Amino acid sequence: MITAIIQLVSFRSQQYEYITALLLKMKIAILCLPFVVVVVANTVPALEIFQCKSGQEFIENECNQCFCLRNSELVCQIGKCPQNSQKGLESCRTGTAWYKGCRKCWCVNVGNNIISIPAANYDFDLRGIGRMYYDSMLKNQNKIALIDGVTGNTVTYKELLQNAVRLAIALRKDNVKSQDTIAIYCYNHMSTSSVLIAGFFINVIVVGIDETAPLERVVTILKQIKPKAIFAAESVLETLSEAIRQLCLITKIVLMDCSKPNYVFLEDYKQPSLPEEETFEPVSAESLYDSVMIFFTSGTTGTPKGVCRSHLSLLYPHYNIMSCGFCWDVILEFSTPAWTVHLNYFSISIFQGTARVIYQKYTPEYAWQFPLHKVTCMFLVIWEIIHMYHYNQCPRSESNYLKTVIVGGTTLSSNKLQKIRKVFPQAQICNNYGQTEIGTVFLSEPSHSKENLESLGKGLPGVSYKVADLISGRALGPNQKGELRIKTVYPLGCYYNADLSVMYDEDGWYKSGDLTYYDDDGCFYIIDRIKDTFKFRNYAILPSAIEDVLLKHPAVDMAFVTGIPQDLDGQHPIGVVTLKEGFNNVTPDDIKKYVEKQVVDHQRLRAGVKIIDKFVMTTSGKIDRKFVQNYVSNTIM
Repeated sequence: MITAIIQLVSFRSQQYEYITALLLKMKIAILCLPFVVVVVANTVPALEIFQCKSGQEFIENECNQCFCLRNSELVCQIGKCPQNSQKGLESCRTGTAWYKGCRKCWCVNVGNNIISIPAANYDFDLRGIGRMYYDSMLKNQNKIALIDGVTGNTVTYKELLQNAVRLAIALRKDNVKSQDTIAIYCYNHMSTSSVLIAGFFINVIVVGIDETAPLERVVTILKQIKPKAIFAAESVLETLSEAIRQLCLITKIVLMDCSKPNYVFLEDYKQPSLPEEETFEPVSAESLYDSVMIFFTSGTTGTPKGVCRSHLSLLYPHYNIMSCGFCWDVILEFSTPAWTVHLNYFSISIFQGTARVIYQKYTPEYAWQFPLHKVTCMFLVIWEIIHMYHYNQCPRSESNYLKTVIVGGTTLSSNKLQKIRKVFPQAQICNNYGQTEIGTVFLSEPSHSKENLESLGKGLPGVSYKVADLISGRALGPNQKGELRIKTVYPLGCYYNADLSVMYDEDGWYKSGDLTYYDDDGCFYIIDRIKDTFKFRNYAILPSAIEDVLLKHPAVDMAFVTGIPQDLDGQHPIGVVTLKEGFNNVTPDDIKKYVEKQVVDHQRLRAGVKIIDKFVMTTSGKIDRKFVQNYVSNTIM
């Protein structure tokens, strides 16, 4: 007998199902303790183990059929269907259904309508994300890491590493220790990356604060996290000083972009310290479950919640995105460290040794400069692309370098896709879905499969999906609408100093709050936020459906639909819009009549249309629903 101890990096019992399944197939008896598996092996015939394209191990049997080892049973892998069927949902000899032609190893359990994509075998350094960044930057130190979008100036990984090490040493001298908190309250800046990496090097928790956040939100965030240091832009000093005064907070403020009396300037703070630099080593995480960042939810439906993300809960989705095989040579996106998306492409560029283009903020003019920097991959929210579509003040040059545009922030209707295609006629368009709590769990790849361009695709490794009935919670089958619920083989984010139970149902599934369905090909579609739907008489009104009609009006730039309480009918739909330049003569009644010609009776904007100057946007590039609803309440009701 052979005895071995396998230490698991597991958040729940499902995280070690893969190991259990593999050992069971080798006729190995297992004794499971909460975090340790003691293995006693019998003598068994030798089995040849292969790797499938998802990274899972499988055994090739005598029929040359590829089977993936998962959940203590054999399930069909991509290959020849035993029934020789040509398309759609197949049935293999194990009784488990599977989808033919999918680019990843996955299956559908027909009995309970759970769609699970097996975990990939990613090799994470147990010392944490800081060590992984450090090693990758050392390896790629002669490559370009950052490109200033305006000036064209560049920073190499050697320079980025040196700056991060100096900042890490300075923070330690200020007694900032492992699992303390620091904050970045700044627009996109060439030095933001150094601060973020420095925090990871000493295993502190980094919090991004949107530089446009109002005082109330800043006070809420600082009250919860109590940072040891805040790296701030000059433009936010007034708000920051008032928040600190209200909280009587003692913290160090480091100015990112200028020198100012009574404040420490970043360039002075990261002074050379040769002895420490030469011997510097990143602080190892005690566990990959240590928190490494806190992201705050948009707060559009309540008080902003801090979501703690661990090393593992960041790394796994990052590697999932990398596994899609896009060209990452030069990446452009406009998010800040206040948004989880920023970390996705920040990590990918470091692990790949590739460059990111940095602009202080989004403008359509900056976005149209992507050919200048030979950008190969862009992440944009839908409103950014629509503004590019309407922007006519600079020449629109094609780029042979741009391969992929990843779109986030909303569902992709046919109308929106038409606009995207006109902006990026040659690039592959991929739909992205994620949340602060779970990271990215969908990223479509239409060119690699039969995925519908309007869909989110078929999922990513290590994630299980179900569509839950809104009343009973039971798992629904194809083309039935319900709430998207998620389970992962990696730990999800958890709320900072708050009750976690509200995130999950009784079976441990994360409740996304999004209304969804999947089609017969296994492609998922997000319809709307469940909280945003409302009733007109007996009809369920989906705001996104009416918003898509509003956006087809030639004068409408952005659109939002909500409900106004009405005694007899429940709620009446109202549209709130902004107009494009040059359309100031268009009236609310013009827009209302336009919509009435294109919708069914219960979708008519019975509460009318309101035209406003601009919307307030969330960190993730979405319309701030609370702002609009407050506006409607104050002006209509």
